[in-house]
Amino acid sequence: MKNKWVKKAIALALASQVVATGVPVQAAAVDDVKEAKEQTIEDEEVAKGATEEEESEEKSEEKAEEKKEEESSKKDEKEESAESEKDLEEEVKEESEEESEDEDSEEDEDKEDKDKKKKKKLKEEKDETPSPVYSYNFEDEDSVKDKLRDDAKIVKDEQKDSSVLYLPGKGSMDLPEDLFAKIAESENGEFTMSLWVNPTSDAQNYSKLFDASNAPIGATNSGANWWNDPDFAFAAGGGAYDMTLYVGKPNESTDVKTKVKFDKQLTRDAWQYLTVTFKEDEYKVYLNGKSLGFTDGADNTKKVVDVLPKLLDSEYLKTLKYASLGKSYYTSDNDFKGYMDDVEFYDVALTEDQVKELYSSFPEMKKPVSRGTLDIDMSAKTGPVKHGATGYLYGVGEDNVPSVNLQTAIKPYMCEQKPAEGLQHPNGDVLIMADTFLEAGGDSIQIACPDIYANWPYEYEGMDEYCEKLQTMVKQTKEAGLSDVAVYVLFNEPEGNWFNEIWSNDMSKFDAAWLKAYKAVKEIDKDAKVAGPNFCCYQARQLETYMQFCAENDCIPYQISWHVLNNDLYNNFHNN
Repeated sequence: MKNKWVKKAIALALASQVVATGVPVQAAAVDDVKEAKEQTIEDEEVAKGATEEEESEEKSEEKAEEKKEEESSKKDEKEESAESEKDLEEEVKEESEEESEDEDSEEDEDKEDKDKKKKKKLKEEKDETPSPVYSYNFEDEDSVKDKLRDDAKIVKDEQKDSSVLYLPGKGSMDLPEDLFAKIAESENGEFTMSLWVNPTSDAQNYSKLFDASNAPIGATNSGANWWNDPDFAFAAGGGAYDMTLYVGKPNESTDVKTKVKFDKQLTRDAWQYLTVTFKEDEYKVYLNGKSLGFTDGADNTKKVVDVLPKLLDSEYLKTLKYASLGKSYYTSDNDFKGYMDDVEFYDVALTEDQVKELYSSFPEMKKPVSRGTLDIDMSAKTGPVKHGATGYLYGVGEDNVPSVNLQTAIKPYMCEQKPAEGLQHPNGDVLIMADTFLEAGGDSIQIACPDIYANWPYEYEGMDEYCEKLQTMVKQTKEAGLSDVAVYVLFNEPEGNWFNEIWSNDMSKFDAAWLKAYKAVKEIDKDAKVAGPNFCCYQARQLETYMQFCAENDCIPYQISWHVLNNDLYNNFHNN
């Protein structure tokens, strides 16, 4: 329709152009032009009407379109409203769900808080130091009076300002037989031992501040096979070990054993707090609340963690009925010398924090009173060297072996050799080597009388038989003209051979034997010189008892002898 009206409009425009320009036209066309003009007017009117009609139609179409759009809009609005309502419902639902989730979350948070509080409470309970199974603070002397042995006693300590256990080197305190049974009853498979300890300056390295076993304490010198019986002990320290743990059957040798040496040993004449915890897979040592390292497995023994499961077996723990503060399982060990306080046993392994807290809970100690200072001028001379200690054991094998010239150079003072016809060594007979030694400047020759026997430990058939042998030796030596230089050593390490009870300070049998042997020698040569007691090491208590006996019975030795002066005894020799 639009194309038709466009064509008419173009034709009209062309006709109008001809009339307007005045271009001459043929006469025959005048009428056509006129008609065209009229037609154009008519067409314009028709076109106008048509345009109006078209516009009317367009308006109708627009109205219809608008109505349609309106209806569509209403529909859309309705749909949008429905959707909005649906969305609202979903939002409400979501909000409801969120609220529900929030409530659940709040409940979860409450639960978490409760769990946290519960865990915190459990942790606090765990961190809180538990009560000990047994505890001794020695304030009530009557409570331990029946447990003290020999010279052990309760004294007031100025530095700690409290009552403490004093062990003077001859004495101990028994611990309850059910100590480890109670620990086993907890079924925790762990325990802790803690105590304040102050070893005196002369406390021997291997004296035991604590020992426990499944056989009686102090009933054997060296056990079934050279110190391999079951026992669990802490030593004063400073030697090869600080703790031993041997697990096995009573009175039988065991290879389930360990020796532990702490990185820092107990200090003499000072209070320190020792704590040790035991678990199947963990062993910890603390000194004054701080963790302390250690070395285990010494002397071809096992690692401590390899032995702990055996110790912590509840049935085995129940067998450890014998326990002591201050006395060793072996009589070969001296009693502990020093002080103890606040001895406690727990049926759990305390944590590091608990150990620190326990240590911090004790009041601060007073400073020890100074004993003074000894100043030594190392540049000052005390005189010429006297060579009083120069000598040797079996240093001369035969006559002139080694030569006189070689021996003279070292200025020997004394030596020790075997008696005539002695069987302990193949050479070194006193009657053969004496001339060479004396020519080299020697002063005296000790004769190891027990070396008349072939074996070690020595065979022993009683003092009567031994005294017969002694008298034979004295006769032979006297006849050789050596009475002035010979010194008869009547016994050799008697505590390890014939008189084991010496270790526990029972000197009665040895003293009687000494007197008998002394008299036997003097019967043959009233001017004979004797030496003794010749212990394996310096033992102050036993020596004191021995010398008192000798003074009372007129049998004092010409020379006092022993074999080893251990480091701890050397350092404190002046105290003995």
